[in-house]
Amino acid sequence: MCDHSLHLLAHSMGNYVLRQGVQAIRAKEPTKLVRMFDQVILAAADEDDDTFEHEDKLRVLPTLARRITVYYNRSDRALLISDTTKANPDRLGSEGPRMLDLLPKKVIIVDCSRIAQDADPLSRHSYYINNAQATADIVSVLANIEDSEIDGRTTIRPERVYRLDGSASG
Repeated sequence: MCDHSLHLLAHSMGNYVLRQGVQAIRAKEPTKLVRMFDQVILAAADEDDDTFEHEDKLRVLPTLARRITVYYNRSDRALLISDTTKANPDRLGSEGPRMLDLLPKKVIIVDCSRIAQDADPLSRHSYYINNAQATADIVSVLANIEDSEIDGRTTIRPERVYRLDGSASG
């Protein structure tokens, strides 16, 4: 064990790759899952919105991380195309998790819908790196700042759901 933190950021289809990795870990040692990540960030996830509800998806991910932050955008055109071409409606990166009340408290949701168009006018899919406020938010998450203390967030649901409005100076 070292004194360093291991963080993970999965974007788009990388969330599906993450699912496959989590399932491989689960298959190898299903009763010995240990926390291996400090922060896990799921950005514009091309993953099912019920992923935290099913054992064969990402249900065990909260066991592997101290905190998970999900960034989503209702107008993500890349995910709309994924919905249409792959018949995969209800993406995590479009609306956030389906059953918010059943999630562990360590899963935090951030709505980026208001900043995505200006950050990425064509696909509205890379807002998490093309918007200074979204980038600053991620940096704050990685710095272990309490969710309610992160600049530029509007609280939608205390200790659980936030929105980036584009008003931060970050």
